[in-house]
Amino acid sequence: MKIASIKYSVLALCATMFFGCSEDNVEDSGNAMGNVTISLDVLEPKSTRAGETIETSALDKKISNMWLVQYVYNNSGKEIEADRAIRYVTVTNNKINTTLRTTLTGETTKLYLIANTHDDEAFSRIAPPSEDELQKASMDIDYNTIEQGLPMSSVVSLSGFKDGDAISAQLKRRVAKVVVNVSSPTTSSDNIEILNVQLQNTKSSYYLFSDSKDDIKSGDSQNFSSETWSNSNGGKNTYTYYIPASYASDYSEFPYLYINAVTNSKFVTYRLRLQGEGASTSDTWREVENNHYYVINAPVTGSNNSGDESSNKYIYSSPCKLVDHGDSPENCYVIDSDDNDAMYYRFPVSQINEYRKLYDKNHLITNDTIYHAKVIWWSTGSQDAAARQNSWVSIVGTTCHGNDGHVIIKRKDSEGNAVAGNALIGVFNSKEELLWSWHIWQTPKVDDLTIGGNTFMSMNLGAVEFSPSVSRAYEFYNSVGLYYQWGRKDPFGTDFETNTSAINLNYVLSNYPFKIENFSELGISDVNANITASRTKAVKNPTTFFYNTSADEVENWAGCDGNSSWNNSGSKTVFDPCPYGYRVPTAAELAVLENNTFVSDAGRTVIEYKTSQFYVPIAAWLTGVGTATTAGTLQSIDYSNAGGSLYSSTTGNGQQKARYLLLKSMGNNNANADAARTYARPIRPIKMN
Repeated sequence: MKIASIKYSVLALCATMFFGCSEDNVEDSGNAMGNVTISLDVLEPKSTRAGETIETSALDKKISNMWLVQYVYNNSGKEIEADRAIRYVTVTNNKINTTLRTTLTGETTKLYLIANTHDDEAFSRIAPPSEDELQKASMDIDYNTIEQGLPMSSVVSLSGFKDGDAISAQLKRRVAKVVVNVSSPTTSSDNIEILNVQLQNTKSSYYLFSDSKDDIKSGDSQNFSSETWSNSNGGKNTYTYYIPASYASDYSEFPYLYINAVTNSKFVTYRLRLQGEGASTSDTWREVENNHYYVINAPVTGSNNSGDESSNKYIYSSPCKLVDHGDSPENCYVIDSDDNDAMYYRFPVSQINEYRKLYDKNHLITNDTIYHAKVIWWSTGSQDAAARQNSWVSIVGTTCHGNDGHVIIKRKDSEGNAVAGNALIGVFNSKEELLWSWHIWQTPKVDDLTIGGNTFMSMNLGAVEFSPSVSRAYEFYNSVGLYYQWGRKDPFGTDFETNTSAINLNYVLSNYPFKIENFSELGISDVNANITASRTKAVKNPTTFFYNTSADEVENWAGCDGNSSWNNSGSKTVFDPCPYGYRVPTAAELAVLENNTFVSDAGRTVIEYKTSQFYVPIAAWLTGVGTATTAGTLQSIDYSNAGGSLYSSTTGNGQQKARYLLLKSMGNNNANADAARTYARPIRPIKMN
């Protein structure tokens, strides 16, 4: 977080009362100035337990810069406000050579030293505070610059002060040091895998001088980012934190360490207070004190609920379901939105190597590959306003075991509801390069329907509801599903609230209903022309919609090697976007839908076959030929001429086209229509034998 300027509890002073804050700028009321040397030392931290060895590092004693405020008092002890001075100085070899206002006979002085703010403008817009104000001032802690030195302060009182004096000052850290030793079990029937460690509910600001419980009790709280678990350290990882003082009136306000792990069937969270084992049962458990050293030894064992809210160690467990299917890695994983038993799900990352075995053999992920997961985008089919603003999916962590690793997700919103929706989850390496992405589809249970000997999924890929009474409004959008450029594994969506007009994909994915998170460097505005496209580029840029500027150009976004992207003689390919047990149907398989009776009903096509009905929304398509403004827009729906379409895995006439089923509410449907592969269309998965 960014360091804010000094905050005073009494009042903010006018900026015009002070002239600046550099080494050459000291308030001067005509009194004599003296050159001094201030030698600095750092007070040793205190242990929270008797006999505990305190290990310090270079950072614990590092001093890189200093604010210095001088207060002068007359022989009656009254502050001489006109002679107050403030300076920002650099520190070399723990010494300051500076110039201060000397004291006259009978006068005394106090020096307030504030180290390692890493901000030479903290006081620049306000006058030096009164002493009372400075004693209760606070500052936001900036973890981006903390490696330059920890926040420290000191107060030095001098009865006399003259030119050439040497002064000593002992600095006290304004933060506590927390060292966490987490160890995984050497043997466990629960097969526990640690995911990450996170320190939560710590104060976001520190007091420059005050140690009053009433002061430090107030203020905002923050959470540290999750620290990943490494399996290369012999089953033990050490994490070090520096946090401001804290005082809690109840359990909910106190900083806690959370260790997230997963077992064969459960997601497990261990919660510990900072005192770790052997904590006092007195009120001291409420306190995190400045310049103290806290050590937590946290061996992770067991997965049963243990302890209570007031205990130092509390284990919470919840079912964690595995959504993969043995040795069949997928690009889409389905979660039943009506399943209220499990909040956590995990899926494997092995599809990364399935792809690289074919196209990038020299860069397989191994047990040494460090990766992490992010939500790239999410959408929801809910009409609840709060649900549409808050993501229903979040990343818990990854198990860092190379090709055998998993991504753990939490699949309920902030209210604990499992809403229907879609999301794209990406796995990134330590350089923030995308390795692969997966479509997570949370929808009511998917059924099958057999027509002409072929068994199809009962809804389009990515649909979150489908009802025979569907209307051309919000429910229609939910039944349409997602759109795919031919041969690509990652979906696109659009907004059917105004489905009779062209809707630009850029706008839709940036604003409604999709939310773009953690992927701004690729951005949905990055719509690339075909000449730069390739399958590798498509994998690395799942939110980029490729297009052609004219129908005469090469129409295959993947180049001439893309014919087998979805088409592999009836077998499933590594780019197939369908979930386990399904694949993209061939044109021949879609042909069973071509000649059945079609009737139009409020924006859907009903394919009647014997005693069953097969509902297909008139979903049109996203155009793949045009300009950066028109590409990716929803084709205006013409129910009588060109209503909807479903992609097949079959290539078209020539290498650069693909076949699709063209649906018209007035009949004359065509299962062998073909067009450029840059067009994006819905998919109706077919069940694999």
